[in-house]
Amino acid sequence: MKKVFCTVVLVIVLVFLLVGCSEGSMPSDKNPKNLYAIITLPNGDIVEGKVKEYHRYDEGCVEVYIGDDVYFVHSARVVFVNSHPNRERR
Repeated sequence: MKKVFCTVVLVIVLVFLLVGCSEGSMPSDKNPKNLYAIITLPNGDIVEGKVKEYHRYDEGCVEVYIGDDVYFVHSARVVFVNSHPNRERR
């Protein structure tokens, strides 16, 4: 009985960990008003700017619209922030 209880608790904990780690870093609003992105491109260049919209894909990729440009990168290369990245914090 103790073994079954421990197994059930372990499965529940693993489910919460897996669910908690998926898509938690992505904003929920697809058309944000004050969302900025910092993107690291594969060649090492860094792009930042105000996000018009973005789309997530199952493969872990993100399509981000900044100005007139579209960036299609892996989600590990994108950081979304709610304020301008160069603004001083108080």
